[in-house]
Amino acid sequence: MSGALWYCPTCQTEGSDLNITFCINDGARVVPIAERGAEWVGKTLAERYRVLRFVAAGGTAEVYEAERIGTGKRVALKLLHATMAANLSAMFLREAQLVSLIAHPNVVAIDDFGTLPSGINYMVMELLAGRSLDVHLQNGPLPVPLALKYAMQACEGLAAAHARDVLHCDIKPANFFLHQPANGEPVIKILDLGIGRMLAKSGNDHDGVISGSPAYMSPEQARGHELTDSADIYSMGMTVWEMLLGVVPFQHDSYEEVLRMQIDAQPRWPDELGARCGVPAEAAPVLLKAIAKDPAARHGSMLDLQRDLASIVRLVRGRAAQSSLPPAASRRPMSAPQPQAAPPITQTRASPPIARAPISVVAPTPAPSTARTVRLADASGGDDQAVEVASDVFWVGRRRDQLLECNAYLLVFRRGTKQTAVLIDPGPPEDLEIVSRKVEAVIGSLDRVDYVFLNHHDPDVAGNAAAIQQRSRSSQLICSEDTFRHARYFGLDRKRFMATESFPGGMCTLPIGHTIAFVPAPFCHNRGAVMLFDPTSRVLFSGDLFGGARAPVLVASELSWPGIEMFHQIYMPSRRALELAAGRVQRLSPSPQLIAPQHGAMIMGNDVARFVDRVGRLEVGLDLPENPAHLERYLAAANGIATAYEELTGVDGARDLKAGFAGDGSFSRLFSLDGRRSIVSFKVAPVLALEAFADDAVARVPDAQRAELRRTIDGILRRHQLDLRSAS
Repeated sequence: MSGALWYCPTCQTEGSDLNITFCINDGARVVPIAERGAEWVGKTLAERYRVLRFVAAGGTAEVYEAERIGTGKRVALKLLHATMAANLSAMFLREAQLVSLIAHPNVVAIDDFGTLPSGINYMVMELLAGRSLDVHLQNGPLPVPLALKYAMQACEGLAAAHARDVLHCDIKPANFFLHQPANGEPVIKILDLGIGRMLAKSGNDHDGVISGSPAYMSPEQARGHELTDSADIYSMGMTVWEMLLGVVPFQHDSYEEVLRMQIDAQPRWPDELGARCGVPAEAAPVLLKAIAKDPAARHGSMLDLQRDLASIVRLVRGRAAQSSLPPAASRRPMSAPQPQAAPPITQTRASPPIARAPISVVAPTPAPSTARTVRLADASGGDDQAVEVASDVFWVGRRRDQLLECNAYLLVFRRGTKQTAVLIDPGPPEDLEIVSRKVEAVIGSLDRVDYVFLNHHDPDVAGNAAAIQQRSRSSQLICSEDTFRHARYFGLDRKRFMATESFPGGMCTLPIGHTIAFVPAPFCHNRGAVMLFDPTSRVLFSGDLFGGARAPVLVASELSWPGIEMFHQIYMPSRRALELAAGRVQRLSPSPQLIAPQHGAMIMGNDVARFVDRVGRLEVGLDLPENPAHLERYLAAANGIATAYEELTGVDGARDLKAGFAGDGSFSRLFSLDGRRSIVSFKVAPVLALEAFADDAVARVPDAQRAELRRTIDGILRRHQLDLRSAS
């Protein structure tokens, strides 16, 4: 309540009537609003958190800024209201434990939780800087590209929660926080995950009012029915509607009337308002589908909704790019690649021929409900394709048009009517649905996965392992002890874990007789990294080793090498680690014919030996000199390219260019900027950073200006006596 003078410490009601001494709800003595939080500030809770200041209060909890004793780390400390602790304590702790396992960049991280001696539950979270989305929306709708960007981030975080069976049940702008890190662009953080479901499971509120926010509540929630993922999809659709248009579909002064409208009233897309806000008309069917009254008519998952939002983003970008191009007469028409029918897959197959050229990957499109198996020669890398890269070896990953693409693989062994399936590095939670569909296309069901192998424990490798264990109750996890020590926090079952160190000689004989080998690759890039080699197909699943950035193709070529070099220089600690791992690969017998890394493109045929030798000799990480020769010339050239680009596109364009490499957040930035936005250092070899920067600059300008910019860049390089492989 705006202008409140007092509040009730029991039920948190606020008021401004100075004649009130006792709360009419519970009879507790009211307290001046200025004293809110005073009973906790300065105290040490749970023997390790010193409360520094009161931050905010909501309907379920109060939030304080606190300091972790011993480390000085600042955290957010949430205390559940005393009135709720008696009925919700056990449920609160259970939900906190589930949410703490999500570990997604768009979900506020939970570091600790428990119960104070007084019986009050607490939760310790990362401390955020910024404002909640509802505060931003007080000034009107967000720009369309920004709204869709934040909405897609929220969908990813909610998809990760749903993968762990965590519903939100109170999605609204107030529960999306726009966090501004000290370095970097704002990012959406989802607040109060699990709290809404906790309240819903506890029954209706004290006055029989259904828990939740009426303006965003699904019809089934308004009726008090059991909730599923679809209820969150409905609320997310309502929230995106408000982000784009500044209003929600149903508005009324009466709480009960809004609930009735959620149940019975059909929403209508406001064409005139949408046009004024710059929202493309194609957004209407997407949002109307998300908020369909029938849960079965909505998107099947948060990732389905995210893909539809992504299609709107591509539409907006395409129209913006089209408007900046020269007149139509000077442009060549573009044609989209045509899908090809999948060939039949038989029980026994000869190995497909080694590809001699990169297999291009088209931009991802909304995924169908099913996938199909295709040969490598016929692959586009779409979300509907499980690609057979060798006999009974399938690529089941995703291409998301990012700088760092994730790969997952399925290895199938067959003997008579029996089969054994090994899913390798199953990827991040946002890819789970697509990976599942591709696995189903090969072996019929995710339930038939017998083993999940992890090269190491990073979320983009291991994030789906626990969900797959839950779906396939008989599946076993295989990884190193060091990897499991970290990966277990995803919720993995230790009873279904087999350490690679436990197999004599690193050799594992599967139940149907086939043998696979485990090849340690310590510090590439994790201490417990282990590669998997299948002597039958001669495929080496290498994890981060031999991975690459900027790889929109499935098969590597010489053009892929700069991305491989950059990837290793960023993530690998030293040349010695690469020498050790590469030497082990070179000693494998039979020798690998295909290297399948976790990131980037696969390496095949004659490129295998050549790339293994190159990687083993790379200078990376600590081996890179802090002040390489000619550093000042490279920095001067980079800033000269930025200036030339600014003259063509303006100050904002140059700023976007400098921030643009790795702008999707999938890969580390290659250089650092000072307060004046000048490039002051490189994180990789200067020649690689400068090549990438020059390529990005040329690619971003319209066709008519590219030749001019190339000539300018050539002049800058000559002036600084530099020679780049890709500058002209």
